Amino acid sequence: MKKFIKSVFLFLLIGILIGEIIVCGFSLNIDVAKSYLDKNNLIQNFPNQTENYVNGTHKRIINKYGNPGYELKSLDSLVTIVGDSFISYLMNPPERHQAKYLSDMVSKYNFYPSSRNGASFIEMIERANSANN
Repeated sequence: MKKFIKSVFLFLLIGILIGEIIVCGFSLNIDVAKSYLDKNNLIQNFPNQTENYVNGTHKRIINKYGNPGYELKSLDSLVTIVGDSFISYLMNPPERHQAKYLSDMVSKYNFYPSSRNGASFIEMIERANSANN
């Protein structure tokens, strides 16, 4: 029984070491946007960041306002779309975000996504209040 436990422990140890070497050696880790707490105690991303997707074929963009998505043409006639991961849509390029589609369909308004993955309903309400100020 002792030999079996030693064999299992050794197998797990070697497996973890090989896995760590592969992940670190090939940079298979996921980039996470650097964030901070703003004056309203909401989690915001630092502006102008780019991150690699899981598959590495595209880059995720954090715009100059600190939100994932495309850059606005202007702040005139601004409509802010507040929500969770469905709005931030991090696994697709910025040109496929809902706000971009809406801006292309209704050109007299500028739609802007203000969202965060895992946001609660109360956080969404606070985001809407801070966007109005």
